[in-house]
Amino acid sequence: TATASVPTIDGGVAMAVTVRREGKRIMIEASGATKPWSVLLRGLDGVGSVEGGAAAAELLGMRVAPEDRATVVRLVV
Repeated sequence: TATASVPTIDGGVAMAVTVRREGKRIMIEASGATKPWSVLLRGLDGVGSVEGGAAAAELLGMRVAPEDRATVVRLVV
């Protein structure tokens, strides 16, 4: 499990993100997001399925973005 907070300009918290991996399943949860967001899963070169969002390959890994207003994205790798 990894967690991160995204700061606002004035030092507050804009959103918090938690990513959990259990075997071949990855769950990304975001709370407090009011603007579009995405997560880059570095070193991952593909996914089997995505629920609640979309994944696209980039040079350093897979970029995962939620569907409109989704707070949870689930992947199977």
